[in-house]
Amino acid sequence: MNGFIYVSKEKVREEYGIKNISPAWVQKIKGYLENEVKTFSDAASGEVYGYHIENHEGEQLDSCYGFYGYDHEKSELLPQAKNAIDHEINGYKKYNVQHLKEMIINHVPLNSRVGELITIPA
Repeated sequence: MNGFIYVSKEKVREEYGIKNISPAWVQKIKGYLENEVKTFSDAASGEVYGYHIENHEGEQLDSCYGFYGYDHEKSELLPQAKNAIDHEINGYKKYNVQHLKEMIINHVPLNSRVGELITIPA
């Protein structure tokens, strides 16, 4: 054991705006305190992660750090990163569709169109 964590009844009442601390609230508060210890432990042991997204030219488009713990689904790192990647891919798709429409309107030859579109590696 390296220490203790606690919260006073007064602080609980003030923080959550309750007068009576029921057994259900005691369990909630215990859970909150356990999560605080887990987060502290993860930070102390270097279990803090993040991601960054680059475009096809290596430019950073998005990033987010500060996800604690090795369970990346539970920490929401994976779902958030997937949403950010999907957003960027949809932006490329919209760009390509619009650019392709312009090339069709301007009668750009088929063999010249492919080099003008942004390809997304699989």
